[in-house]
Amino acid sequence: MTRVRVGTLMLELAPGWEDISEELSDPPPPFTLSRPVGGKGAFQLSPAIFKSGTKPSMGVADLEDLCLDFARRRKLGEPTAKRASEKSPVWAGASYRSQGRLLRVWYVSDGANVALATYNTAQLDYEDEVEACEDMLSSITFGSKEPAR
Repeated sequence: MTRVRVGTLMLELAPGWEDISEELSDPPPPFTLSRPVGGKGAFQLSPAIFKSGTKPSMGVADLEDLCLDFARRRKLGEPTAKRASEKSPVWAGASYRSQGRLLRVWYVSDGANVALATYNTAQLDYEDEVEACEDMLSSITFGSKEPAR
């Protein structure tokens, strides 16, 4: 797998996924990935890196709360397909349907740093891409100094 950098966050791209951030509108959106061949949706990441102060200790319950708050502020309705991973990095996610589209929302953290990730599609057969997004989430490292390949 290819490792890519988003600021100080690094992740491994799933096969067939590419960075399309520069191809999108101005000002640029969050870091955006898709599959140019046979792709169904877009996967976006927005990291928030801990700089100073009292170091947080984010766990799955905190990330689930962030997902619910994200949906509540945007009036997305009730979550479906809630999933979480306790392995490092921890993450929690849920799906929402709005205007014929699926919006999958995750928050991922190493305990101190956190990133918002979303997957958006109008397709009905998206499960393989959601699984690929979760694989990419599970590969995230924060604050990495190693070079991207």
